[in-house]
Amino acid sequence: MTLAPSLRKAAASFMLVFLGLSSMYALVATPVHATGGANTTYVSGVGDDVNACTSIDPCKTFAGAISKTAAGGTIIAQDSGGFGTVTVTKSITIDGSAVESGIQVSTGGFGVTVNAGPTDRVVLRGLDFYPSQVSGSCSSTPGTYQMASAVRVLQAGSVVIEDSRISFAQTAGILISPTSGTSDVTVNNVEIRNGCGDGVQATPAAGATASLKLSNTTISGFVTGVRAADGANVTLSRATLFGNGQALATSGTGSIDSSQTNNHFVSNGSLVESNLSGSGGSASRTWVSAFGDDANPCSRTAPCRTFAGAYPKTLTGGEINALDTGNFRSLTIRKSITIDASPVGGQVQPTGSSPFTSLITVDVPATSDVILRGLNISSNLTGGACSYQATTGLQITSARTVRIENSNIGGVSGNAINITPTSSPTKVLIKNSTISNACGTAIAVAPTAGQYLPVLIQDSTIDSACPSVTAWAGADVSLLRTTFTNNCVATQELGGTITFLNDDPTNDARPTSQFTYRLPDGRECGSISPQTVINGTSVQLPGADADCRTPGSVITGWQIPAQSWAFGPSGVVNVVDSQVFTAVLREPVVQIKLDANVAAADACLVSGQSLPLAQRTSQMFLQRSGMSVSGRADQPALSTTPAPVLAVCAPAGYRLAGWNTRGDGTGTPAALGSVLTPVVGSNENTVRMFAQWVRTS
Repeated sequence: MTLAPSLRKAAASFMLVFLGLSSMYALVATPVHATGGANTTYVSGVGDDVNACTSIDPCKTFAGAISKTAAGGTIIAQDSGGFGTVTVTKSITIDGSAVESGIQVSTGGFGVTVNAGPTDRVVLRGLDFYPSQVSGSCSSTPGTYQMASAVRVLQAGSVVIEDSRISFAQTAGILISPTSGTSDVTVNNVEIRNGCGDGVQATPAAGATASLKLSNTTISGFVTGVRAADGANVTLSRATLFGNGQALATSGTGSIDSSQTNNHFVSNGSLVESNLSGSGGSASRTWVSAFGDDANPCSRTAPCRTFAGAYPKTLTGGEINALDTGNFRSLTIRKSITIDASPVGGQVQPTGSSPFTSLITVDVPATSDVILRGLNISSNLTGGACSYQATTGLQITSARTVRIENSNIGGVSGNAINITPTSSPTKVLIKNSTISNACGTAIAVAPTAGQYLPVLIQDSTIDSACPSVTAWAGADVSLLRTTFTNNCVATQELGGTITFLNDDPTNDARPTSQFTYRLPDGRECGSISPQTVINGTSVQLPGADADCRTPGSVITGWQIPAQSWAFGPSGVVNVVDSQVFTAVLREPVVQIKLDANVAAADACLVSGQSLPLAQRTSQMFLQRSGMSVSGRADQPALSTTPAPVLAVCAPAGYRLAGWNTRGDGTGTPAALGSVLTPVVGSNENTVRMFAQWVRTS
């Protein structure tokens, strides 16, 4: 046996032993192939098995069409109706990929049983396998989930299962138990979730062998993800095993090769049991449409209008499907259910003008499972930036597992997805989804104290949130091939852990920003400026950096466009999108003294008052601020009390020609009408200017 060295969690050291398997599966003789029939036949939810199974005269079930299909031919589903179980005894392709057709299984049976010739090839594509009822407990009588296995392989040369989905199997999602010879099975791009036994079980009969290649497939919520017994050889490639009791199990000569680095094993290791109580409705599958009515029975031909209307009419563990993109409105989920709006992309938006706390709330028992697929969950702006009608797109309060797939969630004033379970266990998978336009966190993971909460985010995009992912204590978030764009902070660990599992790390490159410190006049400053860091990195603002201060000034804060940052000696901020931090300075106060520069004994009259010609006027200015020194009587910059009308005080035969820093004119001159920008040292706070007089003739 070859086990992947990349298992992140230690698998539980247990193995379920199923007694009497040999008695459950009797050996079946190789069938004799029928001859004749059409190369291509068709089935439809509105067809009839007495028809010829043509495109214009389709059959009703796969079982009805297979007898009218030639060996090596193809059965095509025209719509997404349920087409019943079928036994395949010859080479054939069953293709529901254009519409994702369903196979509902009841009474402990199998969706598709493959019992073909030793050289026959069987292809199952685009199928959705699900039981007619989901209730009870995995530890109770077999058949609780009704469906023993979605696909059972008894004999064939090769079997391909691709682009399909399997939910709630009692024994195994896929059971490979050839009775003789060798069967090669390929499982590609299949989602296998929530069952009582194994996700995939390869248990050939004595003398038979099975070769399984499993790729691009996710298996979650089983006791064991993949099991290989005597005679079975399994190879995994780009497989994800999430939230199973144990990821892999072998016995006898069975082997599993999971050595390829692009396999991912996340949060396997704790026993997963199901305990779904109550039927919660009358139909295992219901439908909604923008043209429906909640008074309808929610059938495909008489759909309901909203998810809330279909919900009470859907069995626990059942499925609600959307027929179009209509707005199916908010919903609180309190039982196991699947809501599937793919491929149409059903909307979930608020109605009216009242604010919404959460558009979808998942608050189910801790033994229940919820799947949300193909949804567009969002609200509209009601005012300025971040004035969205809804606070949260999806609130997860309690569940065993929650899967969010092929969905878009955003347009909220708070967190797009808020995962705050009140009890364990809870596991969350977010796959092929876009989380965007959240004024809070895109995905916030905050378990109750003492809980362990695993979350896998796979093949998704997180855009325009602040921050993108936050993990509090107890949260274990894994990111696989996930892209971040336009977020103020890529990820935040606030006591929890965030791990990148990417086999191609360049795809997980977190955005970087360049931060620059500048003085108010535009000059760069700071001993570490400029510098490129991962977006969201906390940086210390250089309050003590003399480079970022003018002589005698004090940094009181930093400013960026449209924002102000409070600053202290330990000021720390998160860098966002290559921002420039401009220093806010408090300059020292400078006293400007203007000296008439005439004999002290002389005097002149100003408004009938005697004013000493040596009167020095004073005015306070910030360092580097401009001050006029023209000396005109109406110059505001010279106004004091009493007003220094220096031109009136000129000695007889003289006029004011300018100013100088020295009385004898040997200092720095300043012409009339010029502007001073005084600069002083840290120990000097006064600048004196002396009037310069010249004769008028």
